[in-house]
Amino acid sequence: MLLKLVQLELKSFFRSKSLGTNLGGKILVFFLTLYIVASLFTAALGGYEILKSKFHLDPLQVLCKSLLYFIAYDLFLRYMLQQLSIQNIKPFLELNMKKKTLVQYTLLKSFGSFFCWGWLFFFLPYSVRLVMDGANIWGVIGLNCCIIFLLLINNFLNFILNSKGNWVYSIAGTVTLLAVLDYFKIFSFLKISETIFYTVYQYAWLAIIPLVFAYISFYLAYRFVLKSFYLDEGLEKKTIEGKTENIAYLDRYGVVGTFINNDIRLLKRNKLAKNILYTGIIFLFYGLLFLSSDTYKSPYMMVFLGLFITGGFQFSYGQNIPSLDSSYFPLMMTLNVPFKDYLNSKWMLMNIATIICLILGSFYIYFSWTLYLSIIAGAIYNLGVNSQIILLGGAFNKIPLDLNSNTKSLFNKNSFNIKSLLLLIPQLLIPILIFGIGNHFLGIYVAILLIAIIGVIGLLLKKRLFNYIEKLYKKEKYSMLIAFKQDK
Repeated sequence: MLLKLVQLELKSFFRSKSLGTNLGGKILVFFLTLYIVASLFTAALGGYEILKSKFHLDPLQVLCKSLLYFIAYDLFLRYMLQQLSIQNIKPFLELNMKKKTLVQYTLLKSFGSFFCWGWLFFFLPYSVRLVMDGANIWGVIGLNCCIIFLLLINNFLNFILNSKGNWVYSIAGTVTLLAVLDYFKIFSFLKISETIFYTVYQYAWLAIIPLVFAYISFYLAYRFVLKSFYLDEGLEKKTIEGKTENIAYLDRYGVVGTFINNDIRLLKRNKLAKNILYTGIIFLFYGLLFLSSDTYKSPYMMVFLGLFITGGFQFSYGQNIPSLDSSYFPLMMTLNVPFKDYLNSKWMLMNIATIICLILGSFYIYFSWTLYLSIIAGAIYNLGVNSQIILLGGAFNKIPLDLNSNTKSLFNKNSFNIKSLLLLIPQLLIPILIFGIGNHFLGIYVAILLIAIIGVIGLLLKKRLFNYIEKLYKKEKYSMLIAFKQDK
């Protein structure tokens, strides 16, 4: 039966009306995966040599010290990014199939997630180097088995915690507090981690303990999902009392205000949309990388940071336009709603968020005036150019999103397609190129000014660009309607 489910899912993929988009997204994700695998492999071998030759540290000791923090980080990363396969089995609930089989299929399918095996491209080469340097081979094997079982535990816990965001954020807060205590040498969580995992290294058979816990977590996840007859319902946040919200002030702006009102309610109520807000907040601190390494202190990275610090919400929210509205998009098309008002509301919401990020990012002045000037230039470019390019890309985004599911917003692979990829050129590569040329010939301040000027030109051309984008949406709306009606 499990094999039959796999066959049905493959048929569903290849018979989908959005096969071209899906296939393009899969190819893009494949190359992205190759890049991450290569990066992990390089980081393992390069990091090992740097630890040993430059910092004169014991790589085994460093590995053991870091593992507890890594496991906590992996859990948080899964909660934010890992797509659970609940949606794909939704149509099977209507068929005469055993619920237990569907649940087993869902849990087993999660093993295919990159989060379950991707980290091995770091740990395996790192372990090989350890053995080559004389580490006990059985101890290293036991340590790797322990890591694999702990990653499996995280995988199953993700099913349970996916609807319990407060738990995850509590864990993240606790780990952050422990890291601060570690930094000030008040309490050594690193030492505890070292003791635990070095003991596993010495007595490899101890790896059986996380195996037992992996089985227990599998059973708990199985029972948790099984208890919910309608699986999506079981993983949703429970609402005890419904309530309506309205920002009356926005009603003054007619249809545009109504659309913004709806979007704000969506962002407040829906988990998927909430993740977009969290993504914007996370990107606000992206510039702190500037302080962590000399690599980020190059002039080229400054404009990159400027674009992402102020455009985090814009990028994560924009990549889901109009998919976030797919559930009521057909209804909207039956009403006399001008596309221009619809697009204007999205444009205004993204730009309001960009301005808020610019204000909140004022603390970067403390680190460098030049950095903050590049952030201002990045914000102006986002306001004038990127906001309109994102709307343009939305015309080709025809993958529906189920707001009742637990789809992750960040780097949603369904939003990737070849046309969207091509739009990254004016979004990121062109400003970096212009900045590089300006910096080389005229200096960094002129280069920053050039980025800002292009943003202003984009704002001045908004009316013309919007006319083109509106025509494009009108042209594509019928294929959008067909795609959004598909039950994914």
